[in-house]
Amino acid sequence: MPFKVPTRGIQFVTYLIESTGTLSFFFTGNYFPLTKVMAFLSQNRLTREWYMKVMNVNEKTPGSKGEPQQRSRSEIIIDILNYLEDHSILTMATCNLDAVPDATALEYVSIREKVYVTCRPSSRKVSNINENPKVAYEIHDDIPINKQSINNLQALQVFATGKVLKHGESEFRKAFEAMKAKFPIFNKVNEESRAILCFSPVDIWFLNYERKFFLRERVSFK
Repeated sequence: MPFKVPTRGIQFVTYLIESTGTLSFFFTGNYFPLTKVMAFLSQNRLTREWYMKVMNVNEKTPGSKGEPQQRSRSEIIIDILNYLEDHSILTMATCNLDAVPDATALEYVSIREKVYVTCRPSSRKVSNINENPKVAYEIHDDIPINKQSINNLQALQVFATGKVLKHGESEFRKAFEAMKAKFPIFNKVNEESRAILCFSPVDIWFLNYERKFFLRERVSFK
């Protein structure tokens, strides 16, 4: 008989190591929220297959049979550029030479595969990039966490090289004009008081769950 997960949560503590080809669960009086339980089940190597079956999530192409056809580099890049154009917020992470990380969500503009954000010249982001130009950022869809939405998830995960642009440089001017066009509020900002960070991608992973659950299509710009 298949194990059914109640709608509000289950009494769940841990599992017994797989010994006879089936997974045994222990139940106690402790109560765990459903979301935490399902996150555990989906991430654990012993329970993942069971989770995929219960949630009716297909690791192959949703709604079709077999593996998705491998796409060309140019096809993936077109999707990446469109995704960059259609979104406005990224979460970026930098780190100084002492390995102290800093993560920030910022509005951005894109020109081809390059991405630009603006900040104060005295910010930690600027000092970190001056010390260590390695940057990571991600952009994702804001979706409800349910089966249908997750099966259509798209996102970008990017490893990039950062560069600080200063007022007066031609690339600064081009990027700041793009910022003003996309976000009119920047027309009121004194551009001389800003720095612009340019992120040139090294590797981009395009998460495309519409084609296959957990699919990450990589494009290298090395």
